[in-house]
Amino acid sequence: MFWRGTEYSVRESTKNALRVAHDAGFISLAFPIIGTGSGGFSEEKALNLMQEEIAQSAAFPKQVRLVRFRLFRAK
Repeated sequence: MFWRGTEYSVRESTKNALRVAHDAGFISLAFPIIGTGSGGFSEEKALNLMQEEIAQSAAFPKQVRLVRFRLFRAK
């Protein structure tokens, strides 16, 4: 409720996730776009920031998949 997504939090969360995956020996990783749900950060901006961090990362050069969640409401 009190946390809001920021450029800093998106970048650092992405870097940390890549480092943890590398340290654990993962060869692939999928995670949601960070900070856009309850964090209220712009989805497009977060996606761009995450893509930049992934491209710059030497810690995890394997396969990374970013996932966009969409809420489906049946009528």
